[in-house]
Amino acid sequence: MVHALKNITIRLWIALAAGGLATLGLLALFGSPLGAALNLSVALVLITLAFVGCGWLFNRIAAQRLQDCYREAASRERTARIGEAAETFRRAVVLFDSFLVSPMFRRRAGRDLAGRIARFHIARSVRNPDSENFVTSYLWAHPDDGEVAEYWLQHARLGDRADPDHLALADRIAAAQTQNPAILSLMAQTYLARNRTDYTALQIYKKLLRESGHIQAKVLLRLADLFVQEGRADDWALEAYLKAVRRAPDRTEYLQGLAACLRQIRTTERNESLVEEAGQVLGAFDADTIRRWQDLFSRAATPSASEEPSLTERLLLTVPGLLRRGSRVAAENTVTAAAIAARWGRHIGKSWKESARTRQTARWAAVSVFAAVVFISGIRTIIYISETKESPESAPSPAKTPPITASGRYTVQVASFRNRPQAIGFSDRLQKMGLQAYWGESRITDDNIWYYVRISRFEGKLEAKEFGENLKSKGIIDDFYVANYKAP
Repeated sequence: MVHALKNITIRLWIALAAGGLATLGLLALFGSPLGAALNLSVALVLITLAFVGCGWLFNRIAAQRLQDCYREAASRERTARIGEAAETFRRAVVLFDSFLVSPMFRRRAGRDLAGRIARFHIARSVRNPDSENFVTSYLWAHPDDGEVAEYWLQHARLGDRADPDHLALADRIAAAQTQNPAILSLMAQTYLARNRTDYTALQIYKKLLRESGHIQAKVLLRLADLFVQEGRADDWALEAYLKAVRRAPDRTEYLQGLAACLRQIRTTERNESLVEEAGQVLGAFDADTIRRWQDLFSRAATPSASEEPSLTERLLLTVPGLLRRGSRVAAENTVTAAAIAARWGRHIGKSWKESARTRQTARWAAVSVFAAVVFISGIRTIIYISETKESPESAPSPAKTPPITASGRYTVQVASFRNRPQAIGFSDRLQKMGLQAYWGESRITDDNIWYYVRISRFEGKLEAKEFGENLKSKGIIDDFYVANYKAP
């Protein structure tokens, strides 16, 4: 905004000066026989032309100087003068932030400049935190840049202790790079390393299986193992089991998964070819073997209450680690805040002593802050009163949550969140609609916890799927998948 104001202000002053002088020259040359209205119109036209022409000239100068910087930086980078190349890019940024660049040219040329600087940083063997932050910021703004995104995913640390902001950026890149096989493979490896089977991860797995001509064997087998571990026997897992059987025909668990898929999946136009292929693969085995595999897979997929640690055990496992991390982070933040406060305190104290203008500015700033606080508090009070003015008689009473069905091994998962209050809020909204919604947590590690929202229990998978399709058709949920029931 500041750069746009500088550009517009300088161009306006130049246009007023040049347009005014041109108008005076024309009036002196031709006279003013048609009156003041025509003279004013001529002046406005000349000033407008001068404003537009000044912007065009400024943009041409800025574009030429930026191209000179690009060529100079490339030349210095080729001759291993990395420091000089970095300085050239800094000069390009200063030029880009100057009054020469108009808002429209800034939007057009900004991505090119940022992309060149990002590629300059990723080409370095040693990178500092500022370089990493620049590349991360660039990808937040332009996640569709496949070259930079692929490099960042290869080198970013997205393990169990990954920064949540980095994980969110990885999801953003995955959403923008749905047709890039390299990105899909990297994202699949990242999600598999974290044992993720939420909707976002499942979409990536599906695209990788269906749209990638070549998928790494280790990625494919790891995906099939994860689906076996979860006891998945749905459309998501059918293709993974088929491809895994081709790579590892001696793995009986994949054949058991295929047998379970044939029992539980309803054939549609989309999965008809996969179901037929699964039938051909299992055609080499007798019916008793297939039935035994289906029973074994079903029993293995049934959740066991004994596998869930008690609340006391979870607290004993997590509290010491949380206390250690919390105390360490608190100590680091306290030291950093104290150092910043001391530095600013010395600076402000020195300015306060040496400048009367600083003291006057501080007083006016304090008065302004106080006035703003009073104004905002008044507005919030008015809004609160208007929102809570409804009488108790007219206020709707919350709907009672229906009890969860006592039996059934399937449920419908409709959402998953990294934030527990979001999961609780969404579950409450569904309960107010009369749905048997509940939430729970899926803890992979202490730092990787997902909170899911599920609805009701069902005896058969087909029944659960029809229920989810009904909710989706009514617009109550965006998407869903059938999961094995797990007590909340």
